[in-house]
Amino acid sequence: MWSRLRTLAAAVTLALVPALVGAACHDESDPAEGRDVFAVNAGLGRGMNLGAALEAGAGENWGLVLVDWNFSVIAEAGFDHVRLPVKFSDYAAADAPYTISTEPDPRIDHPDYNNVWEAVDWAVERAEANDLDIIIDVHHYEEIHEDPVGERDRFLAIWNQIGLRYTHAGDHVLFELLNEPSGQLTTDPAVWNSLIAERVGCDSSDQPDPTGAGGAGGTQRHQLSGRPGAAR
Repeated sequence: MWSRLRTLAAAVTLALVPALVGAACHDESDPAEGRDVFAVNAGLGRGMNLGAALEAGAGENWGLVLVDWNFSVIAEAGFDHVRLPVKFSDYAAADAPYTISTEPDPRIDHPDYNNVWEAVDWAVERAEANDLDIIIDVHHYEEIHEDPVGERDRFLAIWNQIGLRYTHAGDHVLFELLNEPSGQLTTDPAVWNSLIAERVGCDSSDQPDPTGAGGAGGTQRHQLSGRPGAAR
């Protein structure tokens, strides 16, 4: 087991994810959906970052293809969660409504999935089967770092789609709004804060608001509390 874990760790980043996960608001029609922020955070425990797989650009190979044993070995080694960086921006259309297609994607070659949604579905299922929490992370969205105003609607549309797909996936599914905000996105903190506010607020009764975390600016692994709600 340990040799396999070392093989995996050589391709991914071993890291704790000290995320302060927000659960302050929920659908009033179902009070049971409210989750205590501190309990969720404490429950994360130790985690393994599954980097270099779905964070690679569409059609790129960074040397790691996720397989079943990744999850079982991580669980057997005593970890509590995995973080799944995904470059969703490479799969979202350039124009409104910025759809992430559910059709087979020729750029994805894997026996268990053939588009990015199926890839994330598969990882969510593998995490649950191995009693692991999973953090779905929007990663390497370089365009929004440099043009946050121009990419605002696309960013919110990507999160609307993620929220709609995974809001009922289970309490083991958590969210990281954006990896390491930087560049123009953090030159004026109000810009990133406004995007967080639009994502984490429960501002629509018909929009799912799964538990999530917003990344702080810079390269540190600190998180802000939040839940992706609906765009205003």
